[in-house]
Amino acid sequence: MTKRHVRATLIALCVLGLIASATSTYVHYRLMHDASYTSFCDISEAVNCETVYRSAYGTLAGIPVALGGVIWFSLALLLTFVSEPSAPPAKPSKARHAESAEPSESSVSGYLFALSTVALAVVLYLAYASFFVLKTVCILCVLTYVAVIGIFIVSGASSPARLGSLPRFAARDLRRLVGYPVALVIAILYLAGAASAIAFFPRDAVSVAAAATPS
Repeated sequence: MTKRHVRATLIALCVLGLIASATSTYVHYRLMHDASYTSFCDISEAVNCETVYRSAYGTLAGIPVALGGVIWFSLALLLTFVSEPSAPPAKPSKARHAESAEPSESSVSGYLFALSTVALAVVLYLAYASFFVLKTVCILCVLTYVAVIGIFIVSGASSPARLGSLPRFAARDLRRLVGYPVALVIAILYLAGAASAIAFFPRDAVSVAAAATPS
């Protein structure tokens, strides 16, 4: 698989996961704030998103797990886009070009592999909880599992960087980031957006209202 095909595959997987996670977050939000809402993915008792979302495995500190998926896939997509510049820079000497460009490509692949390794552990745990504890299948959740597993396999197969080299690459890339105002602004906006989404996401209004209603 060529670098172009690897990048296209990673982008497709990130978009798939992002759409599935965003849809899951919306469905979860509706379930939290509208007691009469029925999700389109509630097909039967065995295939039911609501069962998963309303379980103890659907939220973390009152925040939908799906929102974490939105944040994760957004970061993975950003990293994938920066792995290949849209326009090649002016070509310096071959030796210098190889020294500056090649580590950047390997570090991005390494970041994706490291992130997907952590995410893989999370989705395997959630899949176990869904299939064997809750005994139900959430279609949207399965799509995110497929996306994470795909990113893990593709990034792992295409990454020449060792995980032990990532701290050195990260320190170097952070120094480079400061020198590129547009990239720095995008990074700040991403962090601010992720923090705001976690901090201001509405909590479970349906449960609060039910608890406040006298029996």
